[in-house]
Amino acid sequence: MADALDIIAKQGNFNFVYNTNLVEINRRIDLVAINRPVRDVLGQILKNAPLRYKAKDSYVLLLKGEVEKPQNLYVMGYVFDKQTGNRLSNVSIYERTSLVSAVTNQYGYFRIRLPADRLPARIIASKPEYQQEAILVKNATTESLDIQLIARELPVEKPAQIDIAEIKQKNIILADTIDKNPLKNTVVLAPEPNTPDPLVKNLNYGKSIKDQYQKIKSGFANFFISGKQKIHTRNISDTLHRQVQLSLLPFIGTNHTLSGNIENDYSINLIAGYSSGVRKAEFGGVLNAVRFNVKGLQASGVGNIVGGNTEGLQLAGVFNTDFGDFDGIQASGVFNQNWQNFKGMQYSSSLNIIHKNLSGVQLSGGVNLAGSVEKGGQISSVNVVLKSLNGIQIGILNYATRVGQKGKQVGIINVADSSVSVPIGLISFVRKGGYRRFEISADENLVLNLVYKTGVPRFYNIFSLGFGGNNIAKEKYIAYSGYGVGIAKNWGRNWMVNLDFTGSIIGEIDNSTINYGALYRFDMGFEKRISKYAAITFGPSVKTLLIDYNETPYTGEKPFRGIPSYPTLAANENFTLWLGLQAGLRFGKK
Repeated sequence: MADALDIIAKQGNFNFVYNTNLVEINRRIDLVAINRPVRDVLGQILKNAPLRYKAKDSYVLLLKGEVEKPQNLYVMGYVFDKQTGNRLSNVSIYERTSLVSAVTNQYGYFRIRLPADRLPARIIASKPEYQQEAILVKNATTESLDIQLIARELPVEKPAQIDIAEIKQKNIILADTIDKNPLKNTVVLAPEPNTPDPLVKNLNYGKSIKDQYQKIKSGFANFFISGKQKIHTRNISDTLHRQVQLSLLPFIGTNHTLSGNIENDYSINLIAGYSSGVRKAEFGGVLNAVRFNVKGLQASGVGNIVGGNTEGLQLAGVFNTDFGDFDGIQASGVFNQNWQNFKGMQYSSSLNIIHKNLSGVQLSGGVNLAGSVEKGGQISSVNVVLKSLNGIQIGILNYATRVGQKGKQVGIINVADSSVSVPIGLISFVRKGGYRRFEISADENLVLNLVYKTGVPRFYNIFSLGFGGNNIAKEKYIAYSGYGVGIAKNWGRNWMVNLDFTGSIIGEIDNSTINYGALYRFDMGFEKRISKYAAITFGPSVKTLLIDYNETPYTGEKPFRGIPSYPTLAANENFTLWLGLQAGLRFGKK
């Protein structure tokens, strides 16, 4: 024994320190060890001796072993690539029942502590590039193990499939599709160097968006966990289960560093917690982070982050971020974000975002944004739908790319790229298929009317200004500003008819005073297209002027005398009704 210890110390460049009364220095040692770690050799020599060792600086102390039954068993060793013999770093070593775990260092070494009262135990070595290996530990003595992992066969990548129909549609000629004997007049233009192929760019666009989504999702999931946990979540594909998790931080809790691989029925996190999934309820003082799915109740003081699907009730003081589908109620103090489809109700004080489809209701005091709305709607100051709207938007400003037959915009300002339904609001603008006209006209009282109409033919908004002379010789002028609504019907053969109702505030400048009144008019206008962008318009109207005769500061003659300049249908001090006529020129696309 003494000689063997001297040989080991010399080759390891250290010194042994021991009491000769404890070590059988004359015991014969039979051992062959070639290029083995000192830990392995000592483990063999001291295997049957009541001794333990402890390393300190350049010394190794041999001490009296524990007489009582050990509470824990330390398993240590190295992990190798079976084919190459190389030591493997960042391999996860874990035991499913006790949840103890370790990660191999840069030399492939690991050391894991197992509860001695739970033997036999099965420890598992896992790394994505290798087949998983399980080793059964039976005895309550310090074990030294070498684990060899077999590399997985990498799948052969298939060449990318190119949609020939899409290529033809985009009129792009690929090199391998050119006829070997092309016609003399055929010219194939090669793209300039370093110029991206438009087809490839188009085909990869969706992929790039998906890649960015995955990067953001991975970043959220990994931001709050330790480096060891990140390695475990990458290496371990098993999903473990526990009824309850108690944690202080994502890496300090009852599930230890395996928390990212464990689904919990209940999870209680004093500050922040991290888990693979939640089956019933989770509570966090500051933050809850879940790799995959949540079902039930999730509540936190600041925020919830879920990497998969959520079903149930999610509450947060500041924010909720979910990367999968959501079914239930999501509420927060500031903002909610859901990256996939949403079904249910989403509420926040400032901002709600759904990247894909909404089937339910978005409520916010600031902004609602959704990829599309299948049914339900948005209620907020500002509502935005990036694709199709088949629900309802109610707000100050509503925007949708496409408003379907079941879609409806109700707000002060409605904007859509295209719409097959009727927007209801103070100002409505539809880019494709909408109704927009700018009109310059004159009538029996005003020499100049400026009118702008916007919306859809079935319902549009009217903004108007007018100026004229009531009695220019006596320096009496009139002007008005009005708002109204109307409908238009296409009669064919470049003819269209409009029915408009407008209410205006009208003023009369009478020397140094101004008389006010209210002018209401119902116009029927006939439009005849004379070019792609211009048309003439004319038609009759019924007009009513209302004034407060006793409150009008007129001088001399009756206010608005001479409106109209011909006999009226009915009139008294405060009321005038007459028939009128207007004609003008309109500008706008057919």
